[in-house]
Amino acid sequence: MEEREVFVSKLEHRTRKFQGVAQLAFLPRLINDSNADKTLARYMDEFILHAPLLQSRKVFARLRRRIAAVYAGSALAIDYQILPFGKKETLQALRKCMNDAIDLLIANEVAGTNSAAPSISDDQLVADFRERLSFAKYVKAGPYAKRAKHLTVQDIESADGFIKYDLLGQYRTMIPTSQMEAWYQDRPTRNRLISLLRTRKIFGPGRQADTSACQIMIKPYPTKIPCYRVFLKVLKVSFADLVVS
Repeated sequence: MEEREVFVSKLEHRTRKFQGVAQLAFLPRLINDSNADKTLARYMDEFILHAPLLQSRKVFARLRRRIAAVYAGSALAIDYQILPFGKKETLQALRKCMNDAIDLLIANEVAGTNSAAPSISDDQLVADFRERLSFAKYVKAGPYAKRAKHLTVQDIESADGFIKYDLLGQYRTMIPTSQMEAWYQDRPTRNRLISLLRTRKIFGPGRQADTSACQIMIKPYPTKIPCYRVFLKVLKVSFADLVVS
């Protein structure tokens, strides 16, 4: 990993020194292209179609969508004749980058199950969760959510959590299980934290007596999303402090 980071750093430096910044040529073309949004969406769909996931997990789907956005911008720059690459080769390279990243995440997850978690007190662990929760990005959802525009699948996949309005004037704060996995990749640490949050009544009960997660439906997402319900008041987090869109 260190060798790869050094290589990427040198490559970025030399690209800027000898080739300039493609963005300076790209932005004027993009602004004057009335079909840019549709073209970018089409290229994103093309990448997703040709880049199947190694494991069907929400966190990996979100990673793929972000790399799909990189491919879409690159493909459009190729159309503008700003980048001297082929779209097929670009897609293959970005797909390999995505698979390498997923492989690394899986390897780290497996390594976490085989190694002792760092020594940290219960209060420190809960405080860390509280901080992550405060800086997370939420989207409003549900039949009584007052939104300026309808949610998209991309909005749902890019959110860290949901403020779900199932009743008028009442909401639930939900954190996907996949987000907890992303925040706490060391499984023993994650399981310990979930147990703590449940014991302290910060996490609500799950759909079964021995679980904390429940399945929620957020349209237009095609499947139910496993989430934890968080009681902000118990954690002493104000709704006004959250980043909600």
